[in-house]
This record gives sequence, C-alpha cells and structure tokens, in this order.
Amino acid sequence: MNREEGSTHRSRRELLSALAGLAAAPALAGLGAGTEDTVGLGGFNDDDGWLPAEGTELTRVERGPWSTAASAGERALRATADGASVPAITRPADALELLETPYLTADVVPGVAGFDGPVAFEFRLARGGAEGRDREVVARSDPVAVRQAVPGRVYWDASAVDPLAAGRATHLEIAWYPASRDRGDDPDGEAAAAPYRGAVIVDVVRASGTPDAVAAARFVRAIRRLEADHGSHERTEVTERGPTADAGRFVFADGASVPYRFAAADGGFRLTVAGEAVEFEGGV
Repeated sequence: MNREEGSTHRSRRELLSALAGLAAAPALAGLGAGTEDTVGLGGFNDDDGWLPAEGTELTRVERGPWSTAASAGERALRATADGASVPAITRPADALELLETPYLTADVVPGVAGFDGPVAFEFRLARGGAEGRDREVVARSDPVAVRQAVPGRVYWDASAVDPLAAGRATHLEIAWYPASRDRGDDPDGEAAAAPYRGAVIVDVVRASGTPDAVAAARFVRAIRRLEADHGSHERTEVTERGPTADAGRFVFADGASVPYRFAAADGGFRLTVAGEAVEFEGGV
C-alpha cells in the first residue's frame, strides 16, 4: 500500500469512527462543528438574534427536562404555534455568507397536536418584515421530514442558490408544517393551509463551508429513523476491512442489524446504509 492509499484508509477509519459515535450520541454533536469554516447561527444559551415569525412564540428551555432536545449547551429554543399556518423562526441574514458557508444544519424535535405524522422543515431566505409580515421567499430548501418527539437534524445545501437572490435576502428562516401537507409556494397557499398547533425545539443552527456537514446530517436522519423503529443504536460491527472499502452492520436495541458499506468514491467516501447513499469529501 502506498502512502496515499494509507492516508485515505486512515481517513476513512477516522470518519467511520466519528459516524459510529455520532449514531450513538444523544447529543447529536455535529461533524466538523469546531472547524474554522463553521459559523454558529444559534446555540440559544444566549440571545442569538432569532425572532418569532407571526403566530409563533419563543421561549428558552433548560437541558434538564429537555435533555433529548437540547443538543448542545444548557438551553435550546422552544417555538410554539397555536393556529399559525406555517410557523417559523427568523433572524437577520447579515451573519450568513453563502459563498463561504453554504451548508446549513439545525437540530430539531417537533410536536403537533391532533396529528401523528412527521413534520417537514425548510430553511428559507426571505425579504421583508422581521416577524415574517409581508415577506417574500427568495430561496428555500427542499423539505426534510422529522418524526414527532424524535430528535432530528435538518439541512440545506445552499451552494447552488443564485448569489443575486441571496443578496436580496434580509432574513434567514426555519419554517415547518405537517409533512403530509403540500408546502405553501405562495402567501395565499400558506394562508389557506390548516393551522399548526404545537411546539418545536430548535438547537445548534450552523452554517459550514464543507458539504460533509450536510452529509453527516443526512446520515443522522437515516440513523434516527432506524432508532425510531428499532430502539437506540447499540454498536457498530465491522465485518469487512480493505484498502478501499469497509462493510458491517449497525446493531440496535431490539436486536435488528442494518448493513452498511463505506467505500472510496470520486476522491471522497460513500456511505450506504438503509438504502441511502451519503457522499463525504474526506475526513472530519
């Protein structure tokens, strides 16, 4: 094995080790969170500049009674809606530099009264009032569905957003609604939607310069779906080790095992688990 192959092999080992730890960690600590190209947009231990959109109320909650929701630090943000069509939280976009850090993630735990399906989340760039009044959405992510009462991570690869559109934005938003409902593509559509009643816990909003942040969020989402079905991740068993690929299985509390394969691909790595392939550029 030459030096380059050895370096790739070790990097893959390090990344797989981090991913296995991430799957088991209730804190959902982010890969690359401490890197220089990551901007914290909300940890909610102090005032992070987030405001409620119209029809949404915000409070801080302590880690103690909300330990599954507060993914870092001692507090998280609780956003409560009682009749809003599309609840949201919003903050000025002045701290957002999409050219340098276009990969956005946030940790969430949703809940809604009278509905037991998953909740869809979107990042949005908007132009308009600070509380969402008379706003114009200039760019938005695809929706990411999260099961109720289960910690999840939502994400947006905003690297393809038109710089002119991003430059027009005055606010960054995180919005949510029942995943079974079509999202509102215009203000009239949103106004006509069924009202949302319930709370969402939000924590650790970040913008990163590496696409691995979104890849890790997709991996967390896949693992959390499996944990919702099979209980917590118990261990990772490696059944194959090679110079360009590893394989094994994630084992869960009810005894279920889910195979994974981790292989070199296109100068990075591809992790396939539960039918979902996630691409990583390199190590953590």
